[in-house]
Amino acid sequence: EAWSVYERQNDAWSVYARQTGGTRFKVNGGRRSAVTGAIDGTTLVYQSFTRRSSSIRFFDLLTKTTSSAPEAVNTDAWEYWPSLSGDLLLFGRETGDGDRDLILYDLSTETETVLDHTNGTRRNIQPGQVNGNYAVWVTFTPSSCQAYVHDIAAGTTTAVPRPDDRCQYGASVGSDGTAYVGQSAFGCGRHVQLLAYPVGGSVSQVVSLERGTDFFFTFALTDAVGSTSVYLDPGPCGGKPDIAKVTTV
Repeated sequence: EAWSVYERQNDAWSVYARQTGGTRFKVNGGRRSAVTGAIDGTTLVYQSFTRRSSSIRFFDLLTKTTSSAPEAVNTDAWEYWPSLSGDLLLFGRETGDGDRDLILYDLSTETETVLDHTNGTRRNIQPGQVNGNYAVWVTFTPSSCQAYVHDIAAGTTTAVPRPDDRCQYGASVGSDGTAYVGQSAFGCGRHVQLLAYPVGGSVSQVVSLERGTDFFFTFALTDAVGSTSVYLDPGPCGGKPDIAKVTTV
């Protein structure tokens, strides 16, 4: 398991990992900050950055060695928030002119597919998770926050149903294609829900949070017997978040 921590004394973010029940150890070194992306098998993918540059790196949890993503991934632009599933790497890229792309990169074939693009002020793309045949993310505009599910084999993208007065965020996806999405009224801690959206199904509530509590990220993990757990970072608005787990199946 791995997580990110803001260390106030260093004014920096750090990534820590541990074997379940074991002692934690720090993943990133030097003066670069880091935030987690995802674990696939024994490989942790994370974002390493300073104020001026950002790159995506891999960390072998067995040998505790670090390697960089290919040059085609780590460009002069700002690469951020990676997720890994097998040979598939999902991440965002921001260029100096305000363009943002959501990219799915195949490490085996060294090819990339741009799944989404936006440009302009107050517009953003929040990469979610790639898991097997599915990838999810959220696109932000001045008037909406919309989550999407992409079927990689079919090449199709579906918007998660959303009322006009609700904002979606923190998308993750199970290996069966069920998307897990945060949804709330605009503003922090207002009618916060974690929703599930199965392939070909309808949206349902997994859990709701009390007023004044919110979360920003989720990560879906399916175990060997088919039970899916969703990890999220709930906390009071303006306060410190925690790590929680919700078992959905």
